[in-house]
This record gives sequence, C-alpha cells and structure tokens, in this order.
Amino acid sequence: MVDEYKYIKSFNFAKNLSKKTLTNEIDRVWDSYHLSSKNFKNINLFYQHPVWILNGLWTYEDKNSVLHRHLVVKFFKDFFKNRPIKVSDYGGGAGSLGKICVKLYNNIKCYDIIEPYPFIYFKKKLKKEKKIFFKKKIKKNFYDVLIMQTVLEHVNNPIDVLKNVLKNFEKGKLILIGNDFYPIEKCHIKTNFYLRHTFNWVVQSLGLKFISVIKGCEYMNAYEVVNSSNKYLINIKILIARMVGPLLNIAVDLYQILKKNIFNILKKPINAITNYKI
Repeated sequence: MVDEYKYIKSFNFAKNLSKKTLTNEIDRVWDSYHLSSKNFKNINLFYQHPVWILNGLWTYEDKNSVLHRHLVVKFFKDFFKNRPIKVSDYGGGAGSLGKICVKLYNNIKCYDIIEPYPFIYFKKKLKKEKKIFFKKKIKKNFYDVLIMQTVLEHVNNPIDVLKNVLKNFEKGKLILIGNDFYPIEKCHIKTNFYLRHTFNWVVQSLGLKFISVIKGCEYMNAYEVVNSSNKYLINIKILIARMVGPLLNIAVDLYQILKKNIFNILKKPINAITNYKI
C-alpha cells in the first residue's frame, strides 16, 4: 500500500503542479497495474490509489477548473432562481465542485457525493461542510440535480452506467454531464471515443432532452429528464454511433486543422496590408 500522506506531500499537495506532470503520473500508475482498454482486472485498485487524491487537490488549485465550477454554480442560479434544491454529484470524490456550490448557492439543502471509492483525506477535508455528504448509492426520486463531471470516459460501458443512474430521476429533473472522450489520459477508455460527437444524439433515447451547453464550460451539457429509456432504440443508436462516431472524429479533426491553416494563410496578407507604411 502507498502511504497517502507521503505520496501527496512528495508532490507538494498539488501546489503549482502542471497538468502535464499530473497526467504523466496518472498514466504511470495506470501502467503499474497493467491496465488497458481491454484489461480492467485491477481497475478498483487503480481508483483507490492516492494519485486520485492528487488529482482532486489539483482541481482545487487549477484556475481553469475553479472557473468551470463557478460557471456551473452560475448555471444553477439562473436555472433554479435560488429555489431549494438537492444535488447528487456522481463520482465527485474530491468535493471541489460541492464546496463551491454550497458556498455560492445558499438554497442547496444537501449535496451528496456519490463515490464508490471515497478517500478519508477528502472526508476530513470536507468534515466542516454541513451540507456535503458522501454516499455509496443514489437515493431514488430524491434529487433535483445530477452532476456527472468527467466520469463517463473512465468507465467501460458509459451508456449503461448513465442509464442505470437515470432510473433514479423523475421527469423534469436537471442532468449536467461533462465528458472528455479524448486520449488525454490512458484511463480514458479508447472504446468510448465513438461518443465524442455522438453522445447528445445517443442519450436522447435515455429520455434526456438537451437544454444547452454551460457557457464558458463547453464540455458540460445540461439536459432535462423528459421520458424513460427506450431500450430498443438506444441499442440501435449505439450500433450506429459505433460505426459513424470514429469517422466523425476524423472529419472534425481534419476540419479543425484546415480551419487553422486557412486562417494562418489569410492572416499573412492581412498583416502585410495593416503593417504597410506609405
């Protein structure tokens, strides 16, 4: 077993820790358990490793991460108009979003972190927060909001996981999902990348209606539960998405490259004109 305190201390508790250094360390730990997109034998041990304490501490320190959490709270305020709400944060083990939410949104009645691998470190860190609780399971028909922030890219069967979670939410409830179906870290499962540009279309068959992207936090989408899951249609959509998704990924990447190069080509004559002196 790794000594948690010594481990995170060796990284100065994530202060001034770069994203690259953090990613390299997560990848190193992933490799140490001999994991891959096809081998999940030691996945539980991986997510119990203190590298995830380090990752959680980094979300408290990183300016972009903090900004994104503030934007999520702003969305709450605009959507609920300060009405009393109960929040479930699925996989939000560090509590960095929860801490900002309960501080800035006074009418949060409870903020439950649904975490299969809770760290004692974060339980102690959040001990004084009267509205934040760690829970093993989601209460059925209890919450007004579900948050799944950068969770689904880590699991082997993301649509099944989401479908099972949504069974606990009634019509009209708000669902906030942030995905990162990119090879940023090795623990982002490659077989899920077909959902990078097809996710919104696929999850409609889970009974979700797309509301909007959270402004300034474009990887986070807001949905409303409008219906129950259609198990036949969802299977068909997954099959189509698995075929079309990889092609879409290539097409979008090519478009971004062309767009960038064309902009740079056009920029040169514009700069030459604006810098021309008579």
